[in-house]
Amino acid sequence: MSPLAQPTLNPGETTHVPLPLDPEETPSHLPPAYPSITVPRPTDQYTAFRHSGFGPCRLHVARVLSSADCWRERSERFTKCGTDAWVQQREEDPHTFRVVAAACHDRFCPACQQARGRRIAANLREQCTSTRYLFATLTLRSQDVPLHHSVKRLYAAFAKLRRLRGWSRRVAGGIAFFEVTLNPDTKRWHPHLHLLLECDYLQIDLLKALWLRCTGDSWVCDVKRVRTFDEVTSYVVKYASKGFDPTVWRSEPHLRQAIEALSNLKTVFAFGNHTKFRLLSRPHDQAAWLPIARASDLIRDALAGDAIAHEICLKLWGRRYTNWLERSYRCPDTS
Repeated sequence: MSPLAQPTLNPGETTHVPLPLDPEETPSHLPPAYPSITVPRPTDQYTAFRHSGFGPCRLHVARVLSSADCWRERSERFTKCGTDAWVQQREEDPHTFRVVAAACHDRFCPACQQARGRRIAANLREQCTSTRYLFATLTLRSQDVPLHHSVKRLYAAFAKLRRLRGWSRRVAGGIAFFEVTLNPDTKRWHPHLHLLLECDYLQIDLLKALWLRCTGDSWVCDVKRVRTFDEVTSYVVKYASKGFDPTVWRSEPHLRQAIEALSNLKTVFAFGNHTKFRLLSRPHDQAAWLPIARASDLIRDALAGDAIAHEICLKLWGRRYTNWLERSYRCPDTS
């Protein structure tokens, strides 16, 4: 393991939550449409782990960001996401660890958005005592118009919906998650909202009627009962980190349009009585943390058979780490 050294991190560029280690899904070649991509690939084990499973998406997003001077700083933050990562140990509890790393916090960075989703879910679980929740989805009829027009229309219709008596008398509040897909055949945008609603009951036929009244042409909705708060957590993490799907980033012109249209958009927002919750607040941790090794060195040592390093990796990332090892490497013997 590496000798102790104090990490140097810029303010606002740290994350204290475990980062995702999805199974490696990056293809060995790029699609023919992208023969000249020169985006830097991960230069250390931790960065590779952090972004594993997101390789093609990151390459396409980085290419678009690097193509415009106005996004130069954003592009640099995006490509450096996960660098300068250190593993720290809690001084009063030597069995507790965390990772501190540079993070871009870009809405088109899947790893950062997953971390954001986990933070929202943790804060909601800590601050909210209600157990009466519903999941709902509101969609817009696809039109042959630019994305920013559809997004503006969607948000205006949802604001109108929240002012209707049929809604306000039943829904106390909630959280909205924006998602957009692209029809691969018609090339039309399909923006929609996934909603976590504090509500005892909301009849689907009523919601359809209210939504049609607000949009004028759209009535496709969905409502689902929540059984446990664990379902709430899973829902929040899933949709807070989703935002857009592969249909968007596989097309460079449409990806560029999406980046432009969503630049100043709140893709996750609370409404009603949920505006009182501090969903994005960081945990107040007064404990002392000691840096023990660079994250890349820790993973390298674990892969080389160091049982202690392997055990720390298990504490930090659990099943995601073991799944990655089983797929890509031979797990070290810790018996």
